Amino acid sequence: MCGSATDALLPTCGSCGAFVQDRVPAINLFETAFGLVDDPAAAFRRIARSEQKNYVFTLFAGCGPLLVALGCVAAATGNAHVHFGLVLGAIVVGGPPAGLLLMTPAAWVAGRLNAALWKLRLPFRSTAALLAYGVFPVVLASCIILPIQVALFGADLFSAQPAPWTLKPVAFWTLAGMDALLLLWSGWLLTRGFLTYGLDAKKSLLTVTPVFAALAALVYAAGSIARGFLP
Repeated sequence: MCGSATDALLPTCGSCGAFVQDRVPAINLFETAFGLVDDPAAAFRRIARSEQKNYVFTLFAGCGPLLVALGCVAAATGNAHVHFGLVLGAIVVGGPPAGLLLMTPAAWVAGRLNAALWKLRLPFRSTAALLAYGVFPVVLASCIILPIQVALFGADLFSAQPAPWTLKPVAFWTLAGMDALLLLWSGWLLTRGFLTYGLDAKKSLLTVTPVFAALAALVYAAGSIARGFLP
C-alpha cells in the first residue's frame, strides 16, 4: 500500500491499485438477511461493495403480493361480486410483476432525489440494491404474514362491510401489529442503508419518505379507481 486515503467501499487503493480489503463478488441472500438483523451497518457495506447486485429484482417482486393486496383492500373487492379465486390470482400471479413495475421506478426516483437534493450520484444498481434489501421486512410481510391473513379471513380481508377487525379482532390486530413492526423495521433499514454512502439520518428520511408515500398513494389510487369498475 502507498498510504493514500482510500474509499471504504472500494476493495483497491485509488492511487496504487493494491487490494486493501477482500472483494465481494456477489451477495449471499440468506447471509445478508441474517446480517440485516445482526449487524445492519456491516450488511449494507457488503451490499454496497458487492460487484454483482444480485437478488434485487427478486426482492422487488416479493413486495408485489402485499402491494396488490393493499390495492384490493382499497378497492373493497370483498364487497363486490368478484370471485375470491380471481382476487387470489391477482395477488399470487399479478403480485410479482406489480412489485417489479412499482419498485423499480421507486429506486430510480430515490436515486434522482439523492442527486438533486444531496449531490449524491449513485449508479442505479447501487440505489436499487439498497432499496431492495431495505424492504426485506416488507417481503417477509408479503410472503409470510399475508398468506396467514388470507387463510384466516378469506374474502373478508378485503371487505369494508363488515370490516375484518370486527370478525376476528384478536387475530386481525395481532397480524396487523406484526405488519406494522415489519414496516417500521423496513423504514429504519432504508434510513440506515443510505448512511453507508455518507448521508445522515435526516437526509435519508427526506429521500425515502416521499418515495414510499408516493408509492402508497399510487396503490391506494389504483384500488380506488378499480372500485369504480367492479360490479
